[in-house]
Amino acid sequence: TIQVPVRSLTAQAIASKRRGAVAQVLEQSLCLALRVGVAAAVLGVVLAPWLLRLSSVGPGSPLLEPAKRYLVPRLLGTPGLLMVIVLQAALLGAFKDTRTILRLVLLGGVVNSVLTPWFIIGFGQGTGGAAWATTIACYASAIAAWFAVKGRAQEGDRLLPSWGMLAKRVLLFRRSGEEEGGETSWLPLLQANAAMTVRTFASITTWLFACMRITPLGVAPLAAHTCMVKTFLLLLFSLYGFQLASQVLVSAEVQRGDTRYARWTALRVVRLGVIVAATVVGLLWFGQGAIMRALAVDPTVAVEFAKLVPPTAVMLLIYGVTWSLDGVVYGLGDYVWAAKCSILAALSAVVSMLFFARSASGVWWSLNVMVVMRAVAVVHRVFFRSTSPLVVPRTNAASTM
Repeated sequence: TIQVPVRSLTAQAIASKRRGAVAQVLEQSLCLALRVGVAAAVLGVVLAPWLLRLSSVGPGSPLLEPAKRYLVPRLLGTPGLLMVIVLQAALLGAFKDTRTILRLVLLGGVVNSVLTPWFIIGFGQGTGGAAWATTIACYASAIAAWFAVKGRAQEGDRLLPSWGMLAKRVLLFRRSGEEEGGETSWLPLLQANAAMTVRTFASITTWLFACMRITPLGVAPLAAHTCMVKTFLLLLFSLYGFQLASQVLVSAEVQRGDTRYARWTALRVVRLGVIVAATVVGLLWFGQGAIMRALAVDPTVAVEFAKLVPPTAVMLLIYGVTWSLDGVVYGLGDYVWAAKCSILAALSAVVSMLFFARSASGVWWSLNVMVVMRAVAVVHRVFFRSTSPLVVPRTNAASTM
């Protein structure tokens, strides 16, 4: 979740011509990400047997050793993964550089695809080889991202701390000169990251509860639900770019004081998001047969899958608005509001599932309760709430009538 505030904070710093603030955000976010990554790696390696036991892989299981050989290297790659996430967020937020981000993703994919068969077949490492290939790819992408951001520095400018200083701050909790002088605060980054973590937890918990409600209904409904979740996520992420664009663009425009253009940008992104959402809904509606044949061959699963298409189509259409405006909310820095809104919407969906959902399709319609509530709330927050910078002044509204 740390990439969300990093995008907004770096975009605002560049818009206000405060490149020093970009360096502060990067230093703080890298320290936070690496501390969390190192802690997760160390604790994960120590607690690996217990973590596997939670996944029903006990001491006597034949899967224990292969699973452990895979889990430990992947945990050791956590610091590199979090580091590349932060640096990619800075490339997008501060410099609006999507091409470099694409190259970094391709670099990681190429390294992974080359090393995986080499380690598995050439060295006979099995699952451990696959894990080490992915971990090495994470660190390769992180190093490349580091130099990509560093190359953006201007003469006499410093965007990133030295490797030595970063290591001291992460491992020894050394403070930088700015912090010792009391000129910078970790509070905005920590508060935003905590709020986004709560928001994500509320959303994921609601989907897990939905799965729990569908499981007792039988194998066919559960299989159809699993297939639809995969299909839904694949189609949903076609809208993710609109969230990123609205966050970065609106954040920078509001920081510059150009609220009218920021509102125009938000409306244009929502319009494009709805168009793309309608397109993917058409693909789902008319291609459901082909999708089901690709995912399952059981006709009873196909029948249950068809029942889930209408609520999923409605959900995707609403997400065309919600995800686009989520980016605007993040760009405005309303992370705490987003977390509160997600919690209330998630609770409403859970109550609907408990009292009204009697089938898999009923569960998905209950999930729509969460999505509708979030959509209504975010539209009001962005365009109609008096404290929003994107609200049209009444004098302007009257003059246009």
